[in-house]
Amino acid sequence: MKWSWCFLCFGVILVFLPILSLSSNSNDSYEIEVKAPEHSLLFVSEEIELSNGGDIQEKRGIATDSLKEIDFHITRGALDYNVISADKVNRSALNQHNNIAISAKDISEGGKAKDIFSEAIQADATIHLYGEVTPRVFAEYLGQEYLYVNTYPIDVETNRENIDLPIKHYFTQELDAEYALKGEEFIVEEDKEFNVISVEFENGEPVSILFSESNKNNLATEEYLETILFSLSTDIEKEGDVSFNDYNDTTSWISNSKVTGDHSRTPIDSRYSLTRSIYCDREGILSGRTITDWWLFSIDNNDANYDYFNLESATQYREFNGARLVRTESWYRMVYDNDELRDSDPASTNWGSNSFSVSIPWGFNYNWDTNNSASVSHIQDRAADYAVWTVSGLRNYDEFKPGLAAATIESRRYVAINYQVHSTWEIPWGPLGGVYQKTDRPGSMWARYSY
Repeated sequence: MKWSWCFLCFGVILVFLPILSLSSNSNDSYEIEVKAPEHSLLFVSEEIELSNGGDIQEKRGIATDSLKEIDFHITRGALDYNVISADKVNRSALNQHNNIAISAKDISEGGKAKDIFSEAIQADATIHLYGEVTPRVFAEYLGQEYLYVNTYPIDVETNRENIDLPIKHYFTQELDAEYALKGEEFIVEEDKEFNVISVEFENGEPVSILFSESNKNNLATEEYLETILFSLSTDIEKEGDVSFNDYNDTTSWISNSKVTGDHSRTPIDSRYSLTRSIYCDREGILSGRTITDWWLFSIDNNDANYDYFNLESATQYREFNGARLVRTESWYRMVYDNDELRDSDPASTNWGSNSFSVSIPWGFNYNWDTNNSASVSHIQDRAADYAVWTVSGLRNYDEFKPGLAAATIESRRYVAINYQVHSTWEIPWGPLGGVYQKTDRPGSMWARYSY
C-alpha cells in the first residue's frame, strides 16, 4: 500500500516475536485468527520498561477505548511492541522491528539514542520521534537544513511512479511561503511543536511523514507510547479485512461505511492517516480523534490554459471514553489566485440524512452512508475559491467525504490546495466534574503535487 504521511505496512516479518497482550488485565475476549505482526514497534525509553499492554493500563490507571483497540490487534498478532532502554538495543532488536520510537530529548543528549536513530534510518524503518518535537529539530537530526520527503511523479505511459525523478516536498514556512495564505495556519512551521513526528525511510531517504498533535503537550511517556501504538492500530484497521469494531460488543451494531461510485481511475497522489487527537483537561484521557485521507486525480483534457483535477477526501471520527462529537468543519481553499475552484459537493441538507453523494466535474461521482443521521451546511465561494462544510450529527466511526473539482494554470504544472479540519467535542469530565465542550485546534493539511 502506497502511503504518504502515514505508517507503512511492511508485510510479514520473518522473525516471529512473542505476542504481547493486554488480555491479562482485560475482561474482553476475542475468538480471532492469530497472524504474524504487520507492525512491530521498538519504543526506546529511559523512563519506563514494558513488555506487554497490561503494563500500560497499570501505569495509566485506566482501561481506555484506545487501549482496548490496541489490545485487539496485539491479541490477533497484527501488532506487537517492546519498550527498552537505549543501552539494551542491539542490531537484532532493530532488525526485528519495522517501527522505532525515540525521544527527541534523548537524541539531543547524544550517546546510544543518537546511534539508534542513525541505524534505524539505514534499516529503512519508520522513525517516530516523540516528545514535543519540531520539524526543525527532526531536520537537524537528519543532517538537513529543512525537513522534506521525496515523492515521485506518475509515468503516464506505465501509470507507475518514476523513482528516477524524486520531487522534494518541504514542511517549512520559509520554503512554502509563496503558497501560504497570510494569517492562516496552513503550512507546517519549522518551530511548531508536535507530540510525535513519524517519518518512513526508503534507501535512507524520507518518503512519508505524519505529524501527530493534540490539545495536550508534554505527555507522559506511556501516553506517547499509546499515541504511536494507536496510530499503528488505525493503519491496521485501514489495511486489513478484520476490524476491532467487528468484535467489540459495545459497537457491534456499527457497520463500516461503504463508498460506491466511479473509482476506476488511479490517483496520481494520496495521503493517509493524518491524525488529530483531543484530550480531556482534567484527566488527560483521550476523548476524540479525527483521521483524514485524501486522493488526487488528474483529468485528461485539451485545454491549453488549464489542467483539471479532482480531490476526494475522507475524515473518520472516533469517540473515546464517553466523549461525543458535536460538530465538525472542513475548509478547502485554492492557494493561487489564478487557480479556480470549479465545484464542490456534497450540498447542504435541510434535515438529517445518512446517505450522501458527490457529483462534480468531470464525471467524478461517488456516494457513502453514515451510521447516524447528519445535517450538512455547505458554502462555496467561487470568487475566493474556497469551500467549507459544517456537519453535525456524526458519531463514532462515521465518516465525511467531500470532493472538489479544480482547474490550475497549465504552465505552472503544480497543484496546491490547502485544507483544515477541526471539531467540537462534548466531554464528560469537565474541570469541575461536569460535562463541557472543547474545540480542537484546526488541523492544517495540504495537497501538493508537481508534474
